[in-house]
Amino acid sequence: MMRKEEVRGDSLEQSRSGTGEIEEHGPDDRTQSLSIMPKSDAALQSYIDYIGMPKGSFAAVAEVYAKMNSRIWLLENSFAMGELDSHVIKSDPEFQVIERLDGVSRWAELSHCVGFHAKMASRCWIPTQFMLVNESGEMPRNYSVCMSNSDEVKAEREYIIDSMNHIQLEERANPLARQIRKLVKYISKDINRLTENDTFVVVTICTQGVPTDGNGSSNKHAKREFLDSLRELDNLPVRIVFRLTTDEEKNSELIDILQVYLHNPWLTYGVGIHRLREAGLGTDIWDFLDEKPFDLMEVRKFCVDFFLGKNGLSLRNPNVDLSGFFEDLQNIIWKEKLVWNPLKNRLTPWIDVEKLRLITKRNALKNKSKKPLRRATTTGRDPAAMNGNTSSDWKPNISGTPGVGFSADPPTSNGHESPNHKLKRHYGRSASSDDAMAAAPKQSSTSGPKDLEDAIKQWSRKAPDYTKLKPMEDILVGVPELFPPNNPFVESHEHFFKWKEFSADAFIGEGGDELKALLKRASRKSKLFMHPDKMPYDCTPSQETLFKSMWEILQESESKTFE
Repeated sequence: MMRKEEVRGDSLEQSRSGTGEIEEHGPDDRTQSLSIMPKSDAALQSYIDYIGMPKGSFAAVAEVYAKMNSRIWLLENSFAMGELDSHVIKSDPEFQVIERLDGVSRWAELSHCVGFHAKMASRCWIPTQFMLVNESGEMPRNYSVCMSNSDEVKAEREYIIDSMNHIQLEERANPLARQIRKLVKYISKDINRLTENDTFVVVTICTQGVPTDGNGSSNKHAKREFLDSLRELDNLPVRIVFRLTTDEEKNSELIDILQVYLHNPWLTYGVGIHRLREAGLGTDIWDFLDEKPFDLMEVRKFCVDFFLGKNGLSLRNPNVDLSGFFEDLQNIIWKEKLVWNPLKNRLTPWIDVEKLRLITKRNALKNKSKKPLRRATTTGRDPAAMNGNTSSDWKPNISGTPGVGFSADPPTSNGHESPNHKLKRHYGRSASSDDAMAAAPKQSSTSGPKDLEDAIKQWSRKAPDYTKLKPMEDILVGVPELFPPNNPFVESHEHFFKWKEFSADAFIGEGGDELKALLKRASRKSKLFMHPDKMPYDCTPSQETLFKSMWEILQESESKTFE
């Protein structure tokens, strides 16, 4: 099937590679009208196969592809991008074996990413523009592919890839807000057509994470301007993708892998998923993989989109038939090829069905043991009104019930092993029902906390004398115990509802470098959430005490865990 998309001369257009001025017009508004160019489902299907994605994922990705008008990449080319603290991740032609080259610059990592997406755009016909934040000597600031005649696509692509090697990184400034507002002005010209056609523009912001003003100063005003410009952009028919080129782990792909695993450890976050999300082609539910643990209905929705396309009838509803759901899911997984797992550095199934079953059992035990909790006085906005995503149809809150166990089966012809064999092979110890029981809440033999200090002590230290720290993973998973309504000794605040809970099962069965990387990432996210500079201005004294104490305990736990 072929699609055609009409682009007017005054709509989302871009000059040929190497032309255009961002200073006055944003993307070049002065070029001739664009040709009517085809979008090819066949090319998209071929590319999905090329990056090792399940064939069933095509239908869901194709829906996003059909509604994507174009992509705009905003590339930070400041002096900070020259830091040699990054990596380049490469794979073989079948996206199986990953190689990592350390000690490269942030710009080299970003250039590698731009090269990948320039090639992807040319093969799938995705009109894409790449724009530099700063001037770069005599080099152009705007580059494009698939925005003009199809005969020029190869030359455009190669020009982009070559140009990335000659960009100068001399400016100290990273004025993202100024450039984003130019994009807002530019995209706004086409808002009526985008809305009428139910299409959107993907805006990918590539940065090392520190916006500045035009003079290179990173102050509160510069940060506020950046956030305000993002709000203006978000009001348009766009999808915003952030691609950070630095972090403590020094690699954006590794960061995504760790964050997904901390919330949904049943999933192998393969390179194909990462690249499609990076390209703006991920489905809505994919965007929540690194935001929250999925319940079983969300897992089913993900799996239908990922493996089955429109045919969701072959995956039973876990609310109706839980054991049948797991049986169907295991049959689906056995038919799929193994995929390279960047966290474990080996081939694994897309879904660890046994781990998902254990998570379900643990959640059922936890929900069964819950007691009614008293809610403290609330300050700030109503949390129910904070996030419109919480009302999505595909995210009902359900409690699974324990399913039946799997029997051991022999390895299949495509390299899969039965769940029990697989777990013994892939983990330092096998996950089992005992892990689910161990992770479930236990009835405490001690009395409940008497005050806030006592609650913090019971959260962080081992009974009965509460002097020795608990393992870091227990502290991290237990963070919600200190937040209202679980903690009656501190007032509620909207800030608490922004916490993204870690799955206890992310740490079960892990050891060595894998566990260390997960703990470091989880600890860093927790400390950022509780950092004194991140606290709301209207915190009460008890809230300030809570966050300060939790921050100090995490610091102490880090020093003991990683010494």
